[in-house]
Amino acid sequence: MIREKGLRWRIGCGCGVSIYNDKWILQSNSFWVVSPIVRDDNIFVSQLKMESGGWNVPLIRHLFLEVDAFTILSIPMITTQAVDTLCWHYTADGNYSIKSWYKLGIELKDSNRASFSGLGHLESWLRTLWHLKIPSKVKDFIWKACRHWLPTRQCLAE
Repeated sequence: MIREKGLRWRIGCGCGVSIYNDKWILQSNSFWVVSPIVRDDNIFVSQLKMESGGWNVPLIRHLFLEVDAFTILSIPMITTQAVDTLCWHYTADGNYSIKSWYKLGIELKDSNRASFSGLGHLESWLRTLWHLKIPSKVKDFIWKACRHWLPTRQCLAE
């Protein structure tokens, strides 16, 4: 589902965010750590912090590839014991909006366009749909069905 692609963890204390199993790192649009698992996969972000409050730089450089280490070390440390929160990455305030969801959907569609062989045919067919003399609600339903935007069991499971 597109909505889940924009969710990531905003690190507070780091106690509830798994390094390898949660989306929390701010590189690319996947928010996953790309480094291979060096230790147990149940390590939490809080274990990467020192008691003084800063990042444990030697440990981070040991556990992660340079690209991940650089990105982790660039995350600002919060001085208070804030709670880890899920946020929507594509807005400044971290709150989900339909406008940002739509923009993300367009970006994903454009990035995946080359991977679908029949998409060009579908696009031209959908453009023709709008010129048909049928009720607008029927056009809208067909368009959403072809785009997999209807809340069907399959779409909700993704």
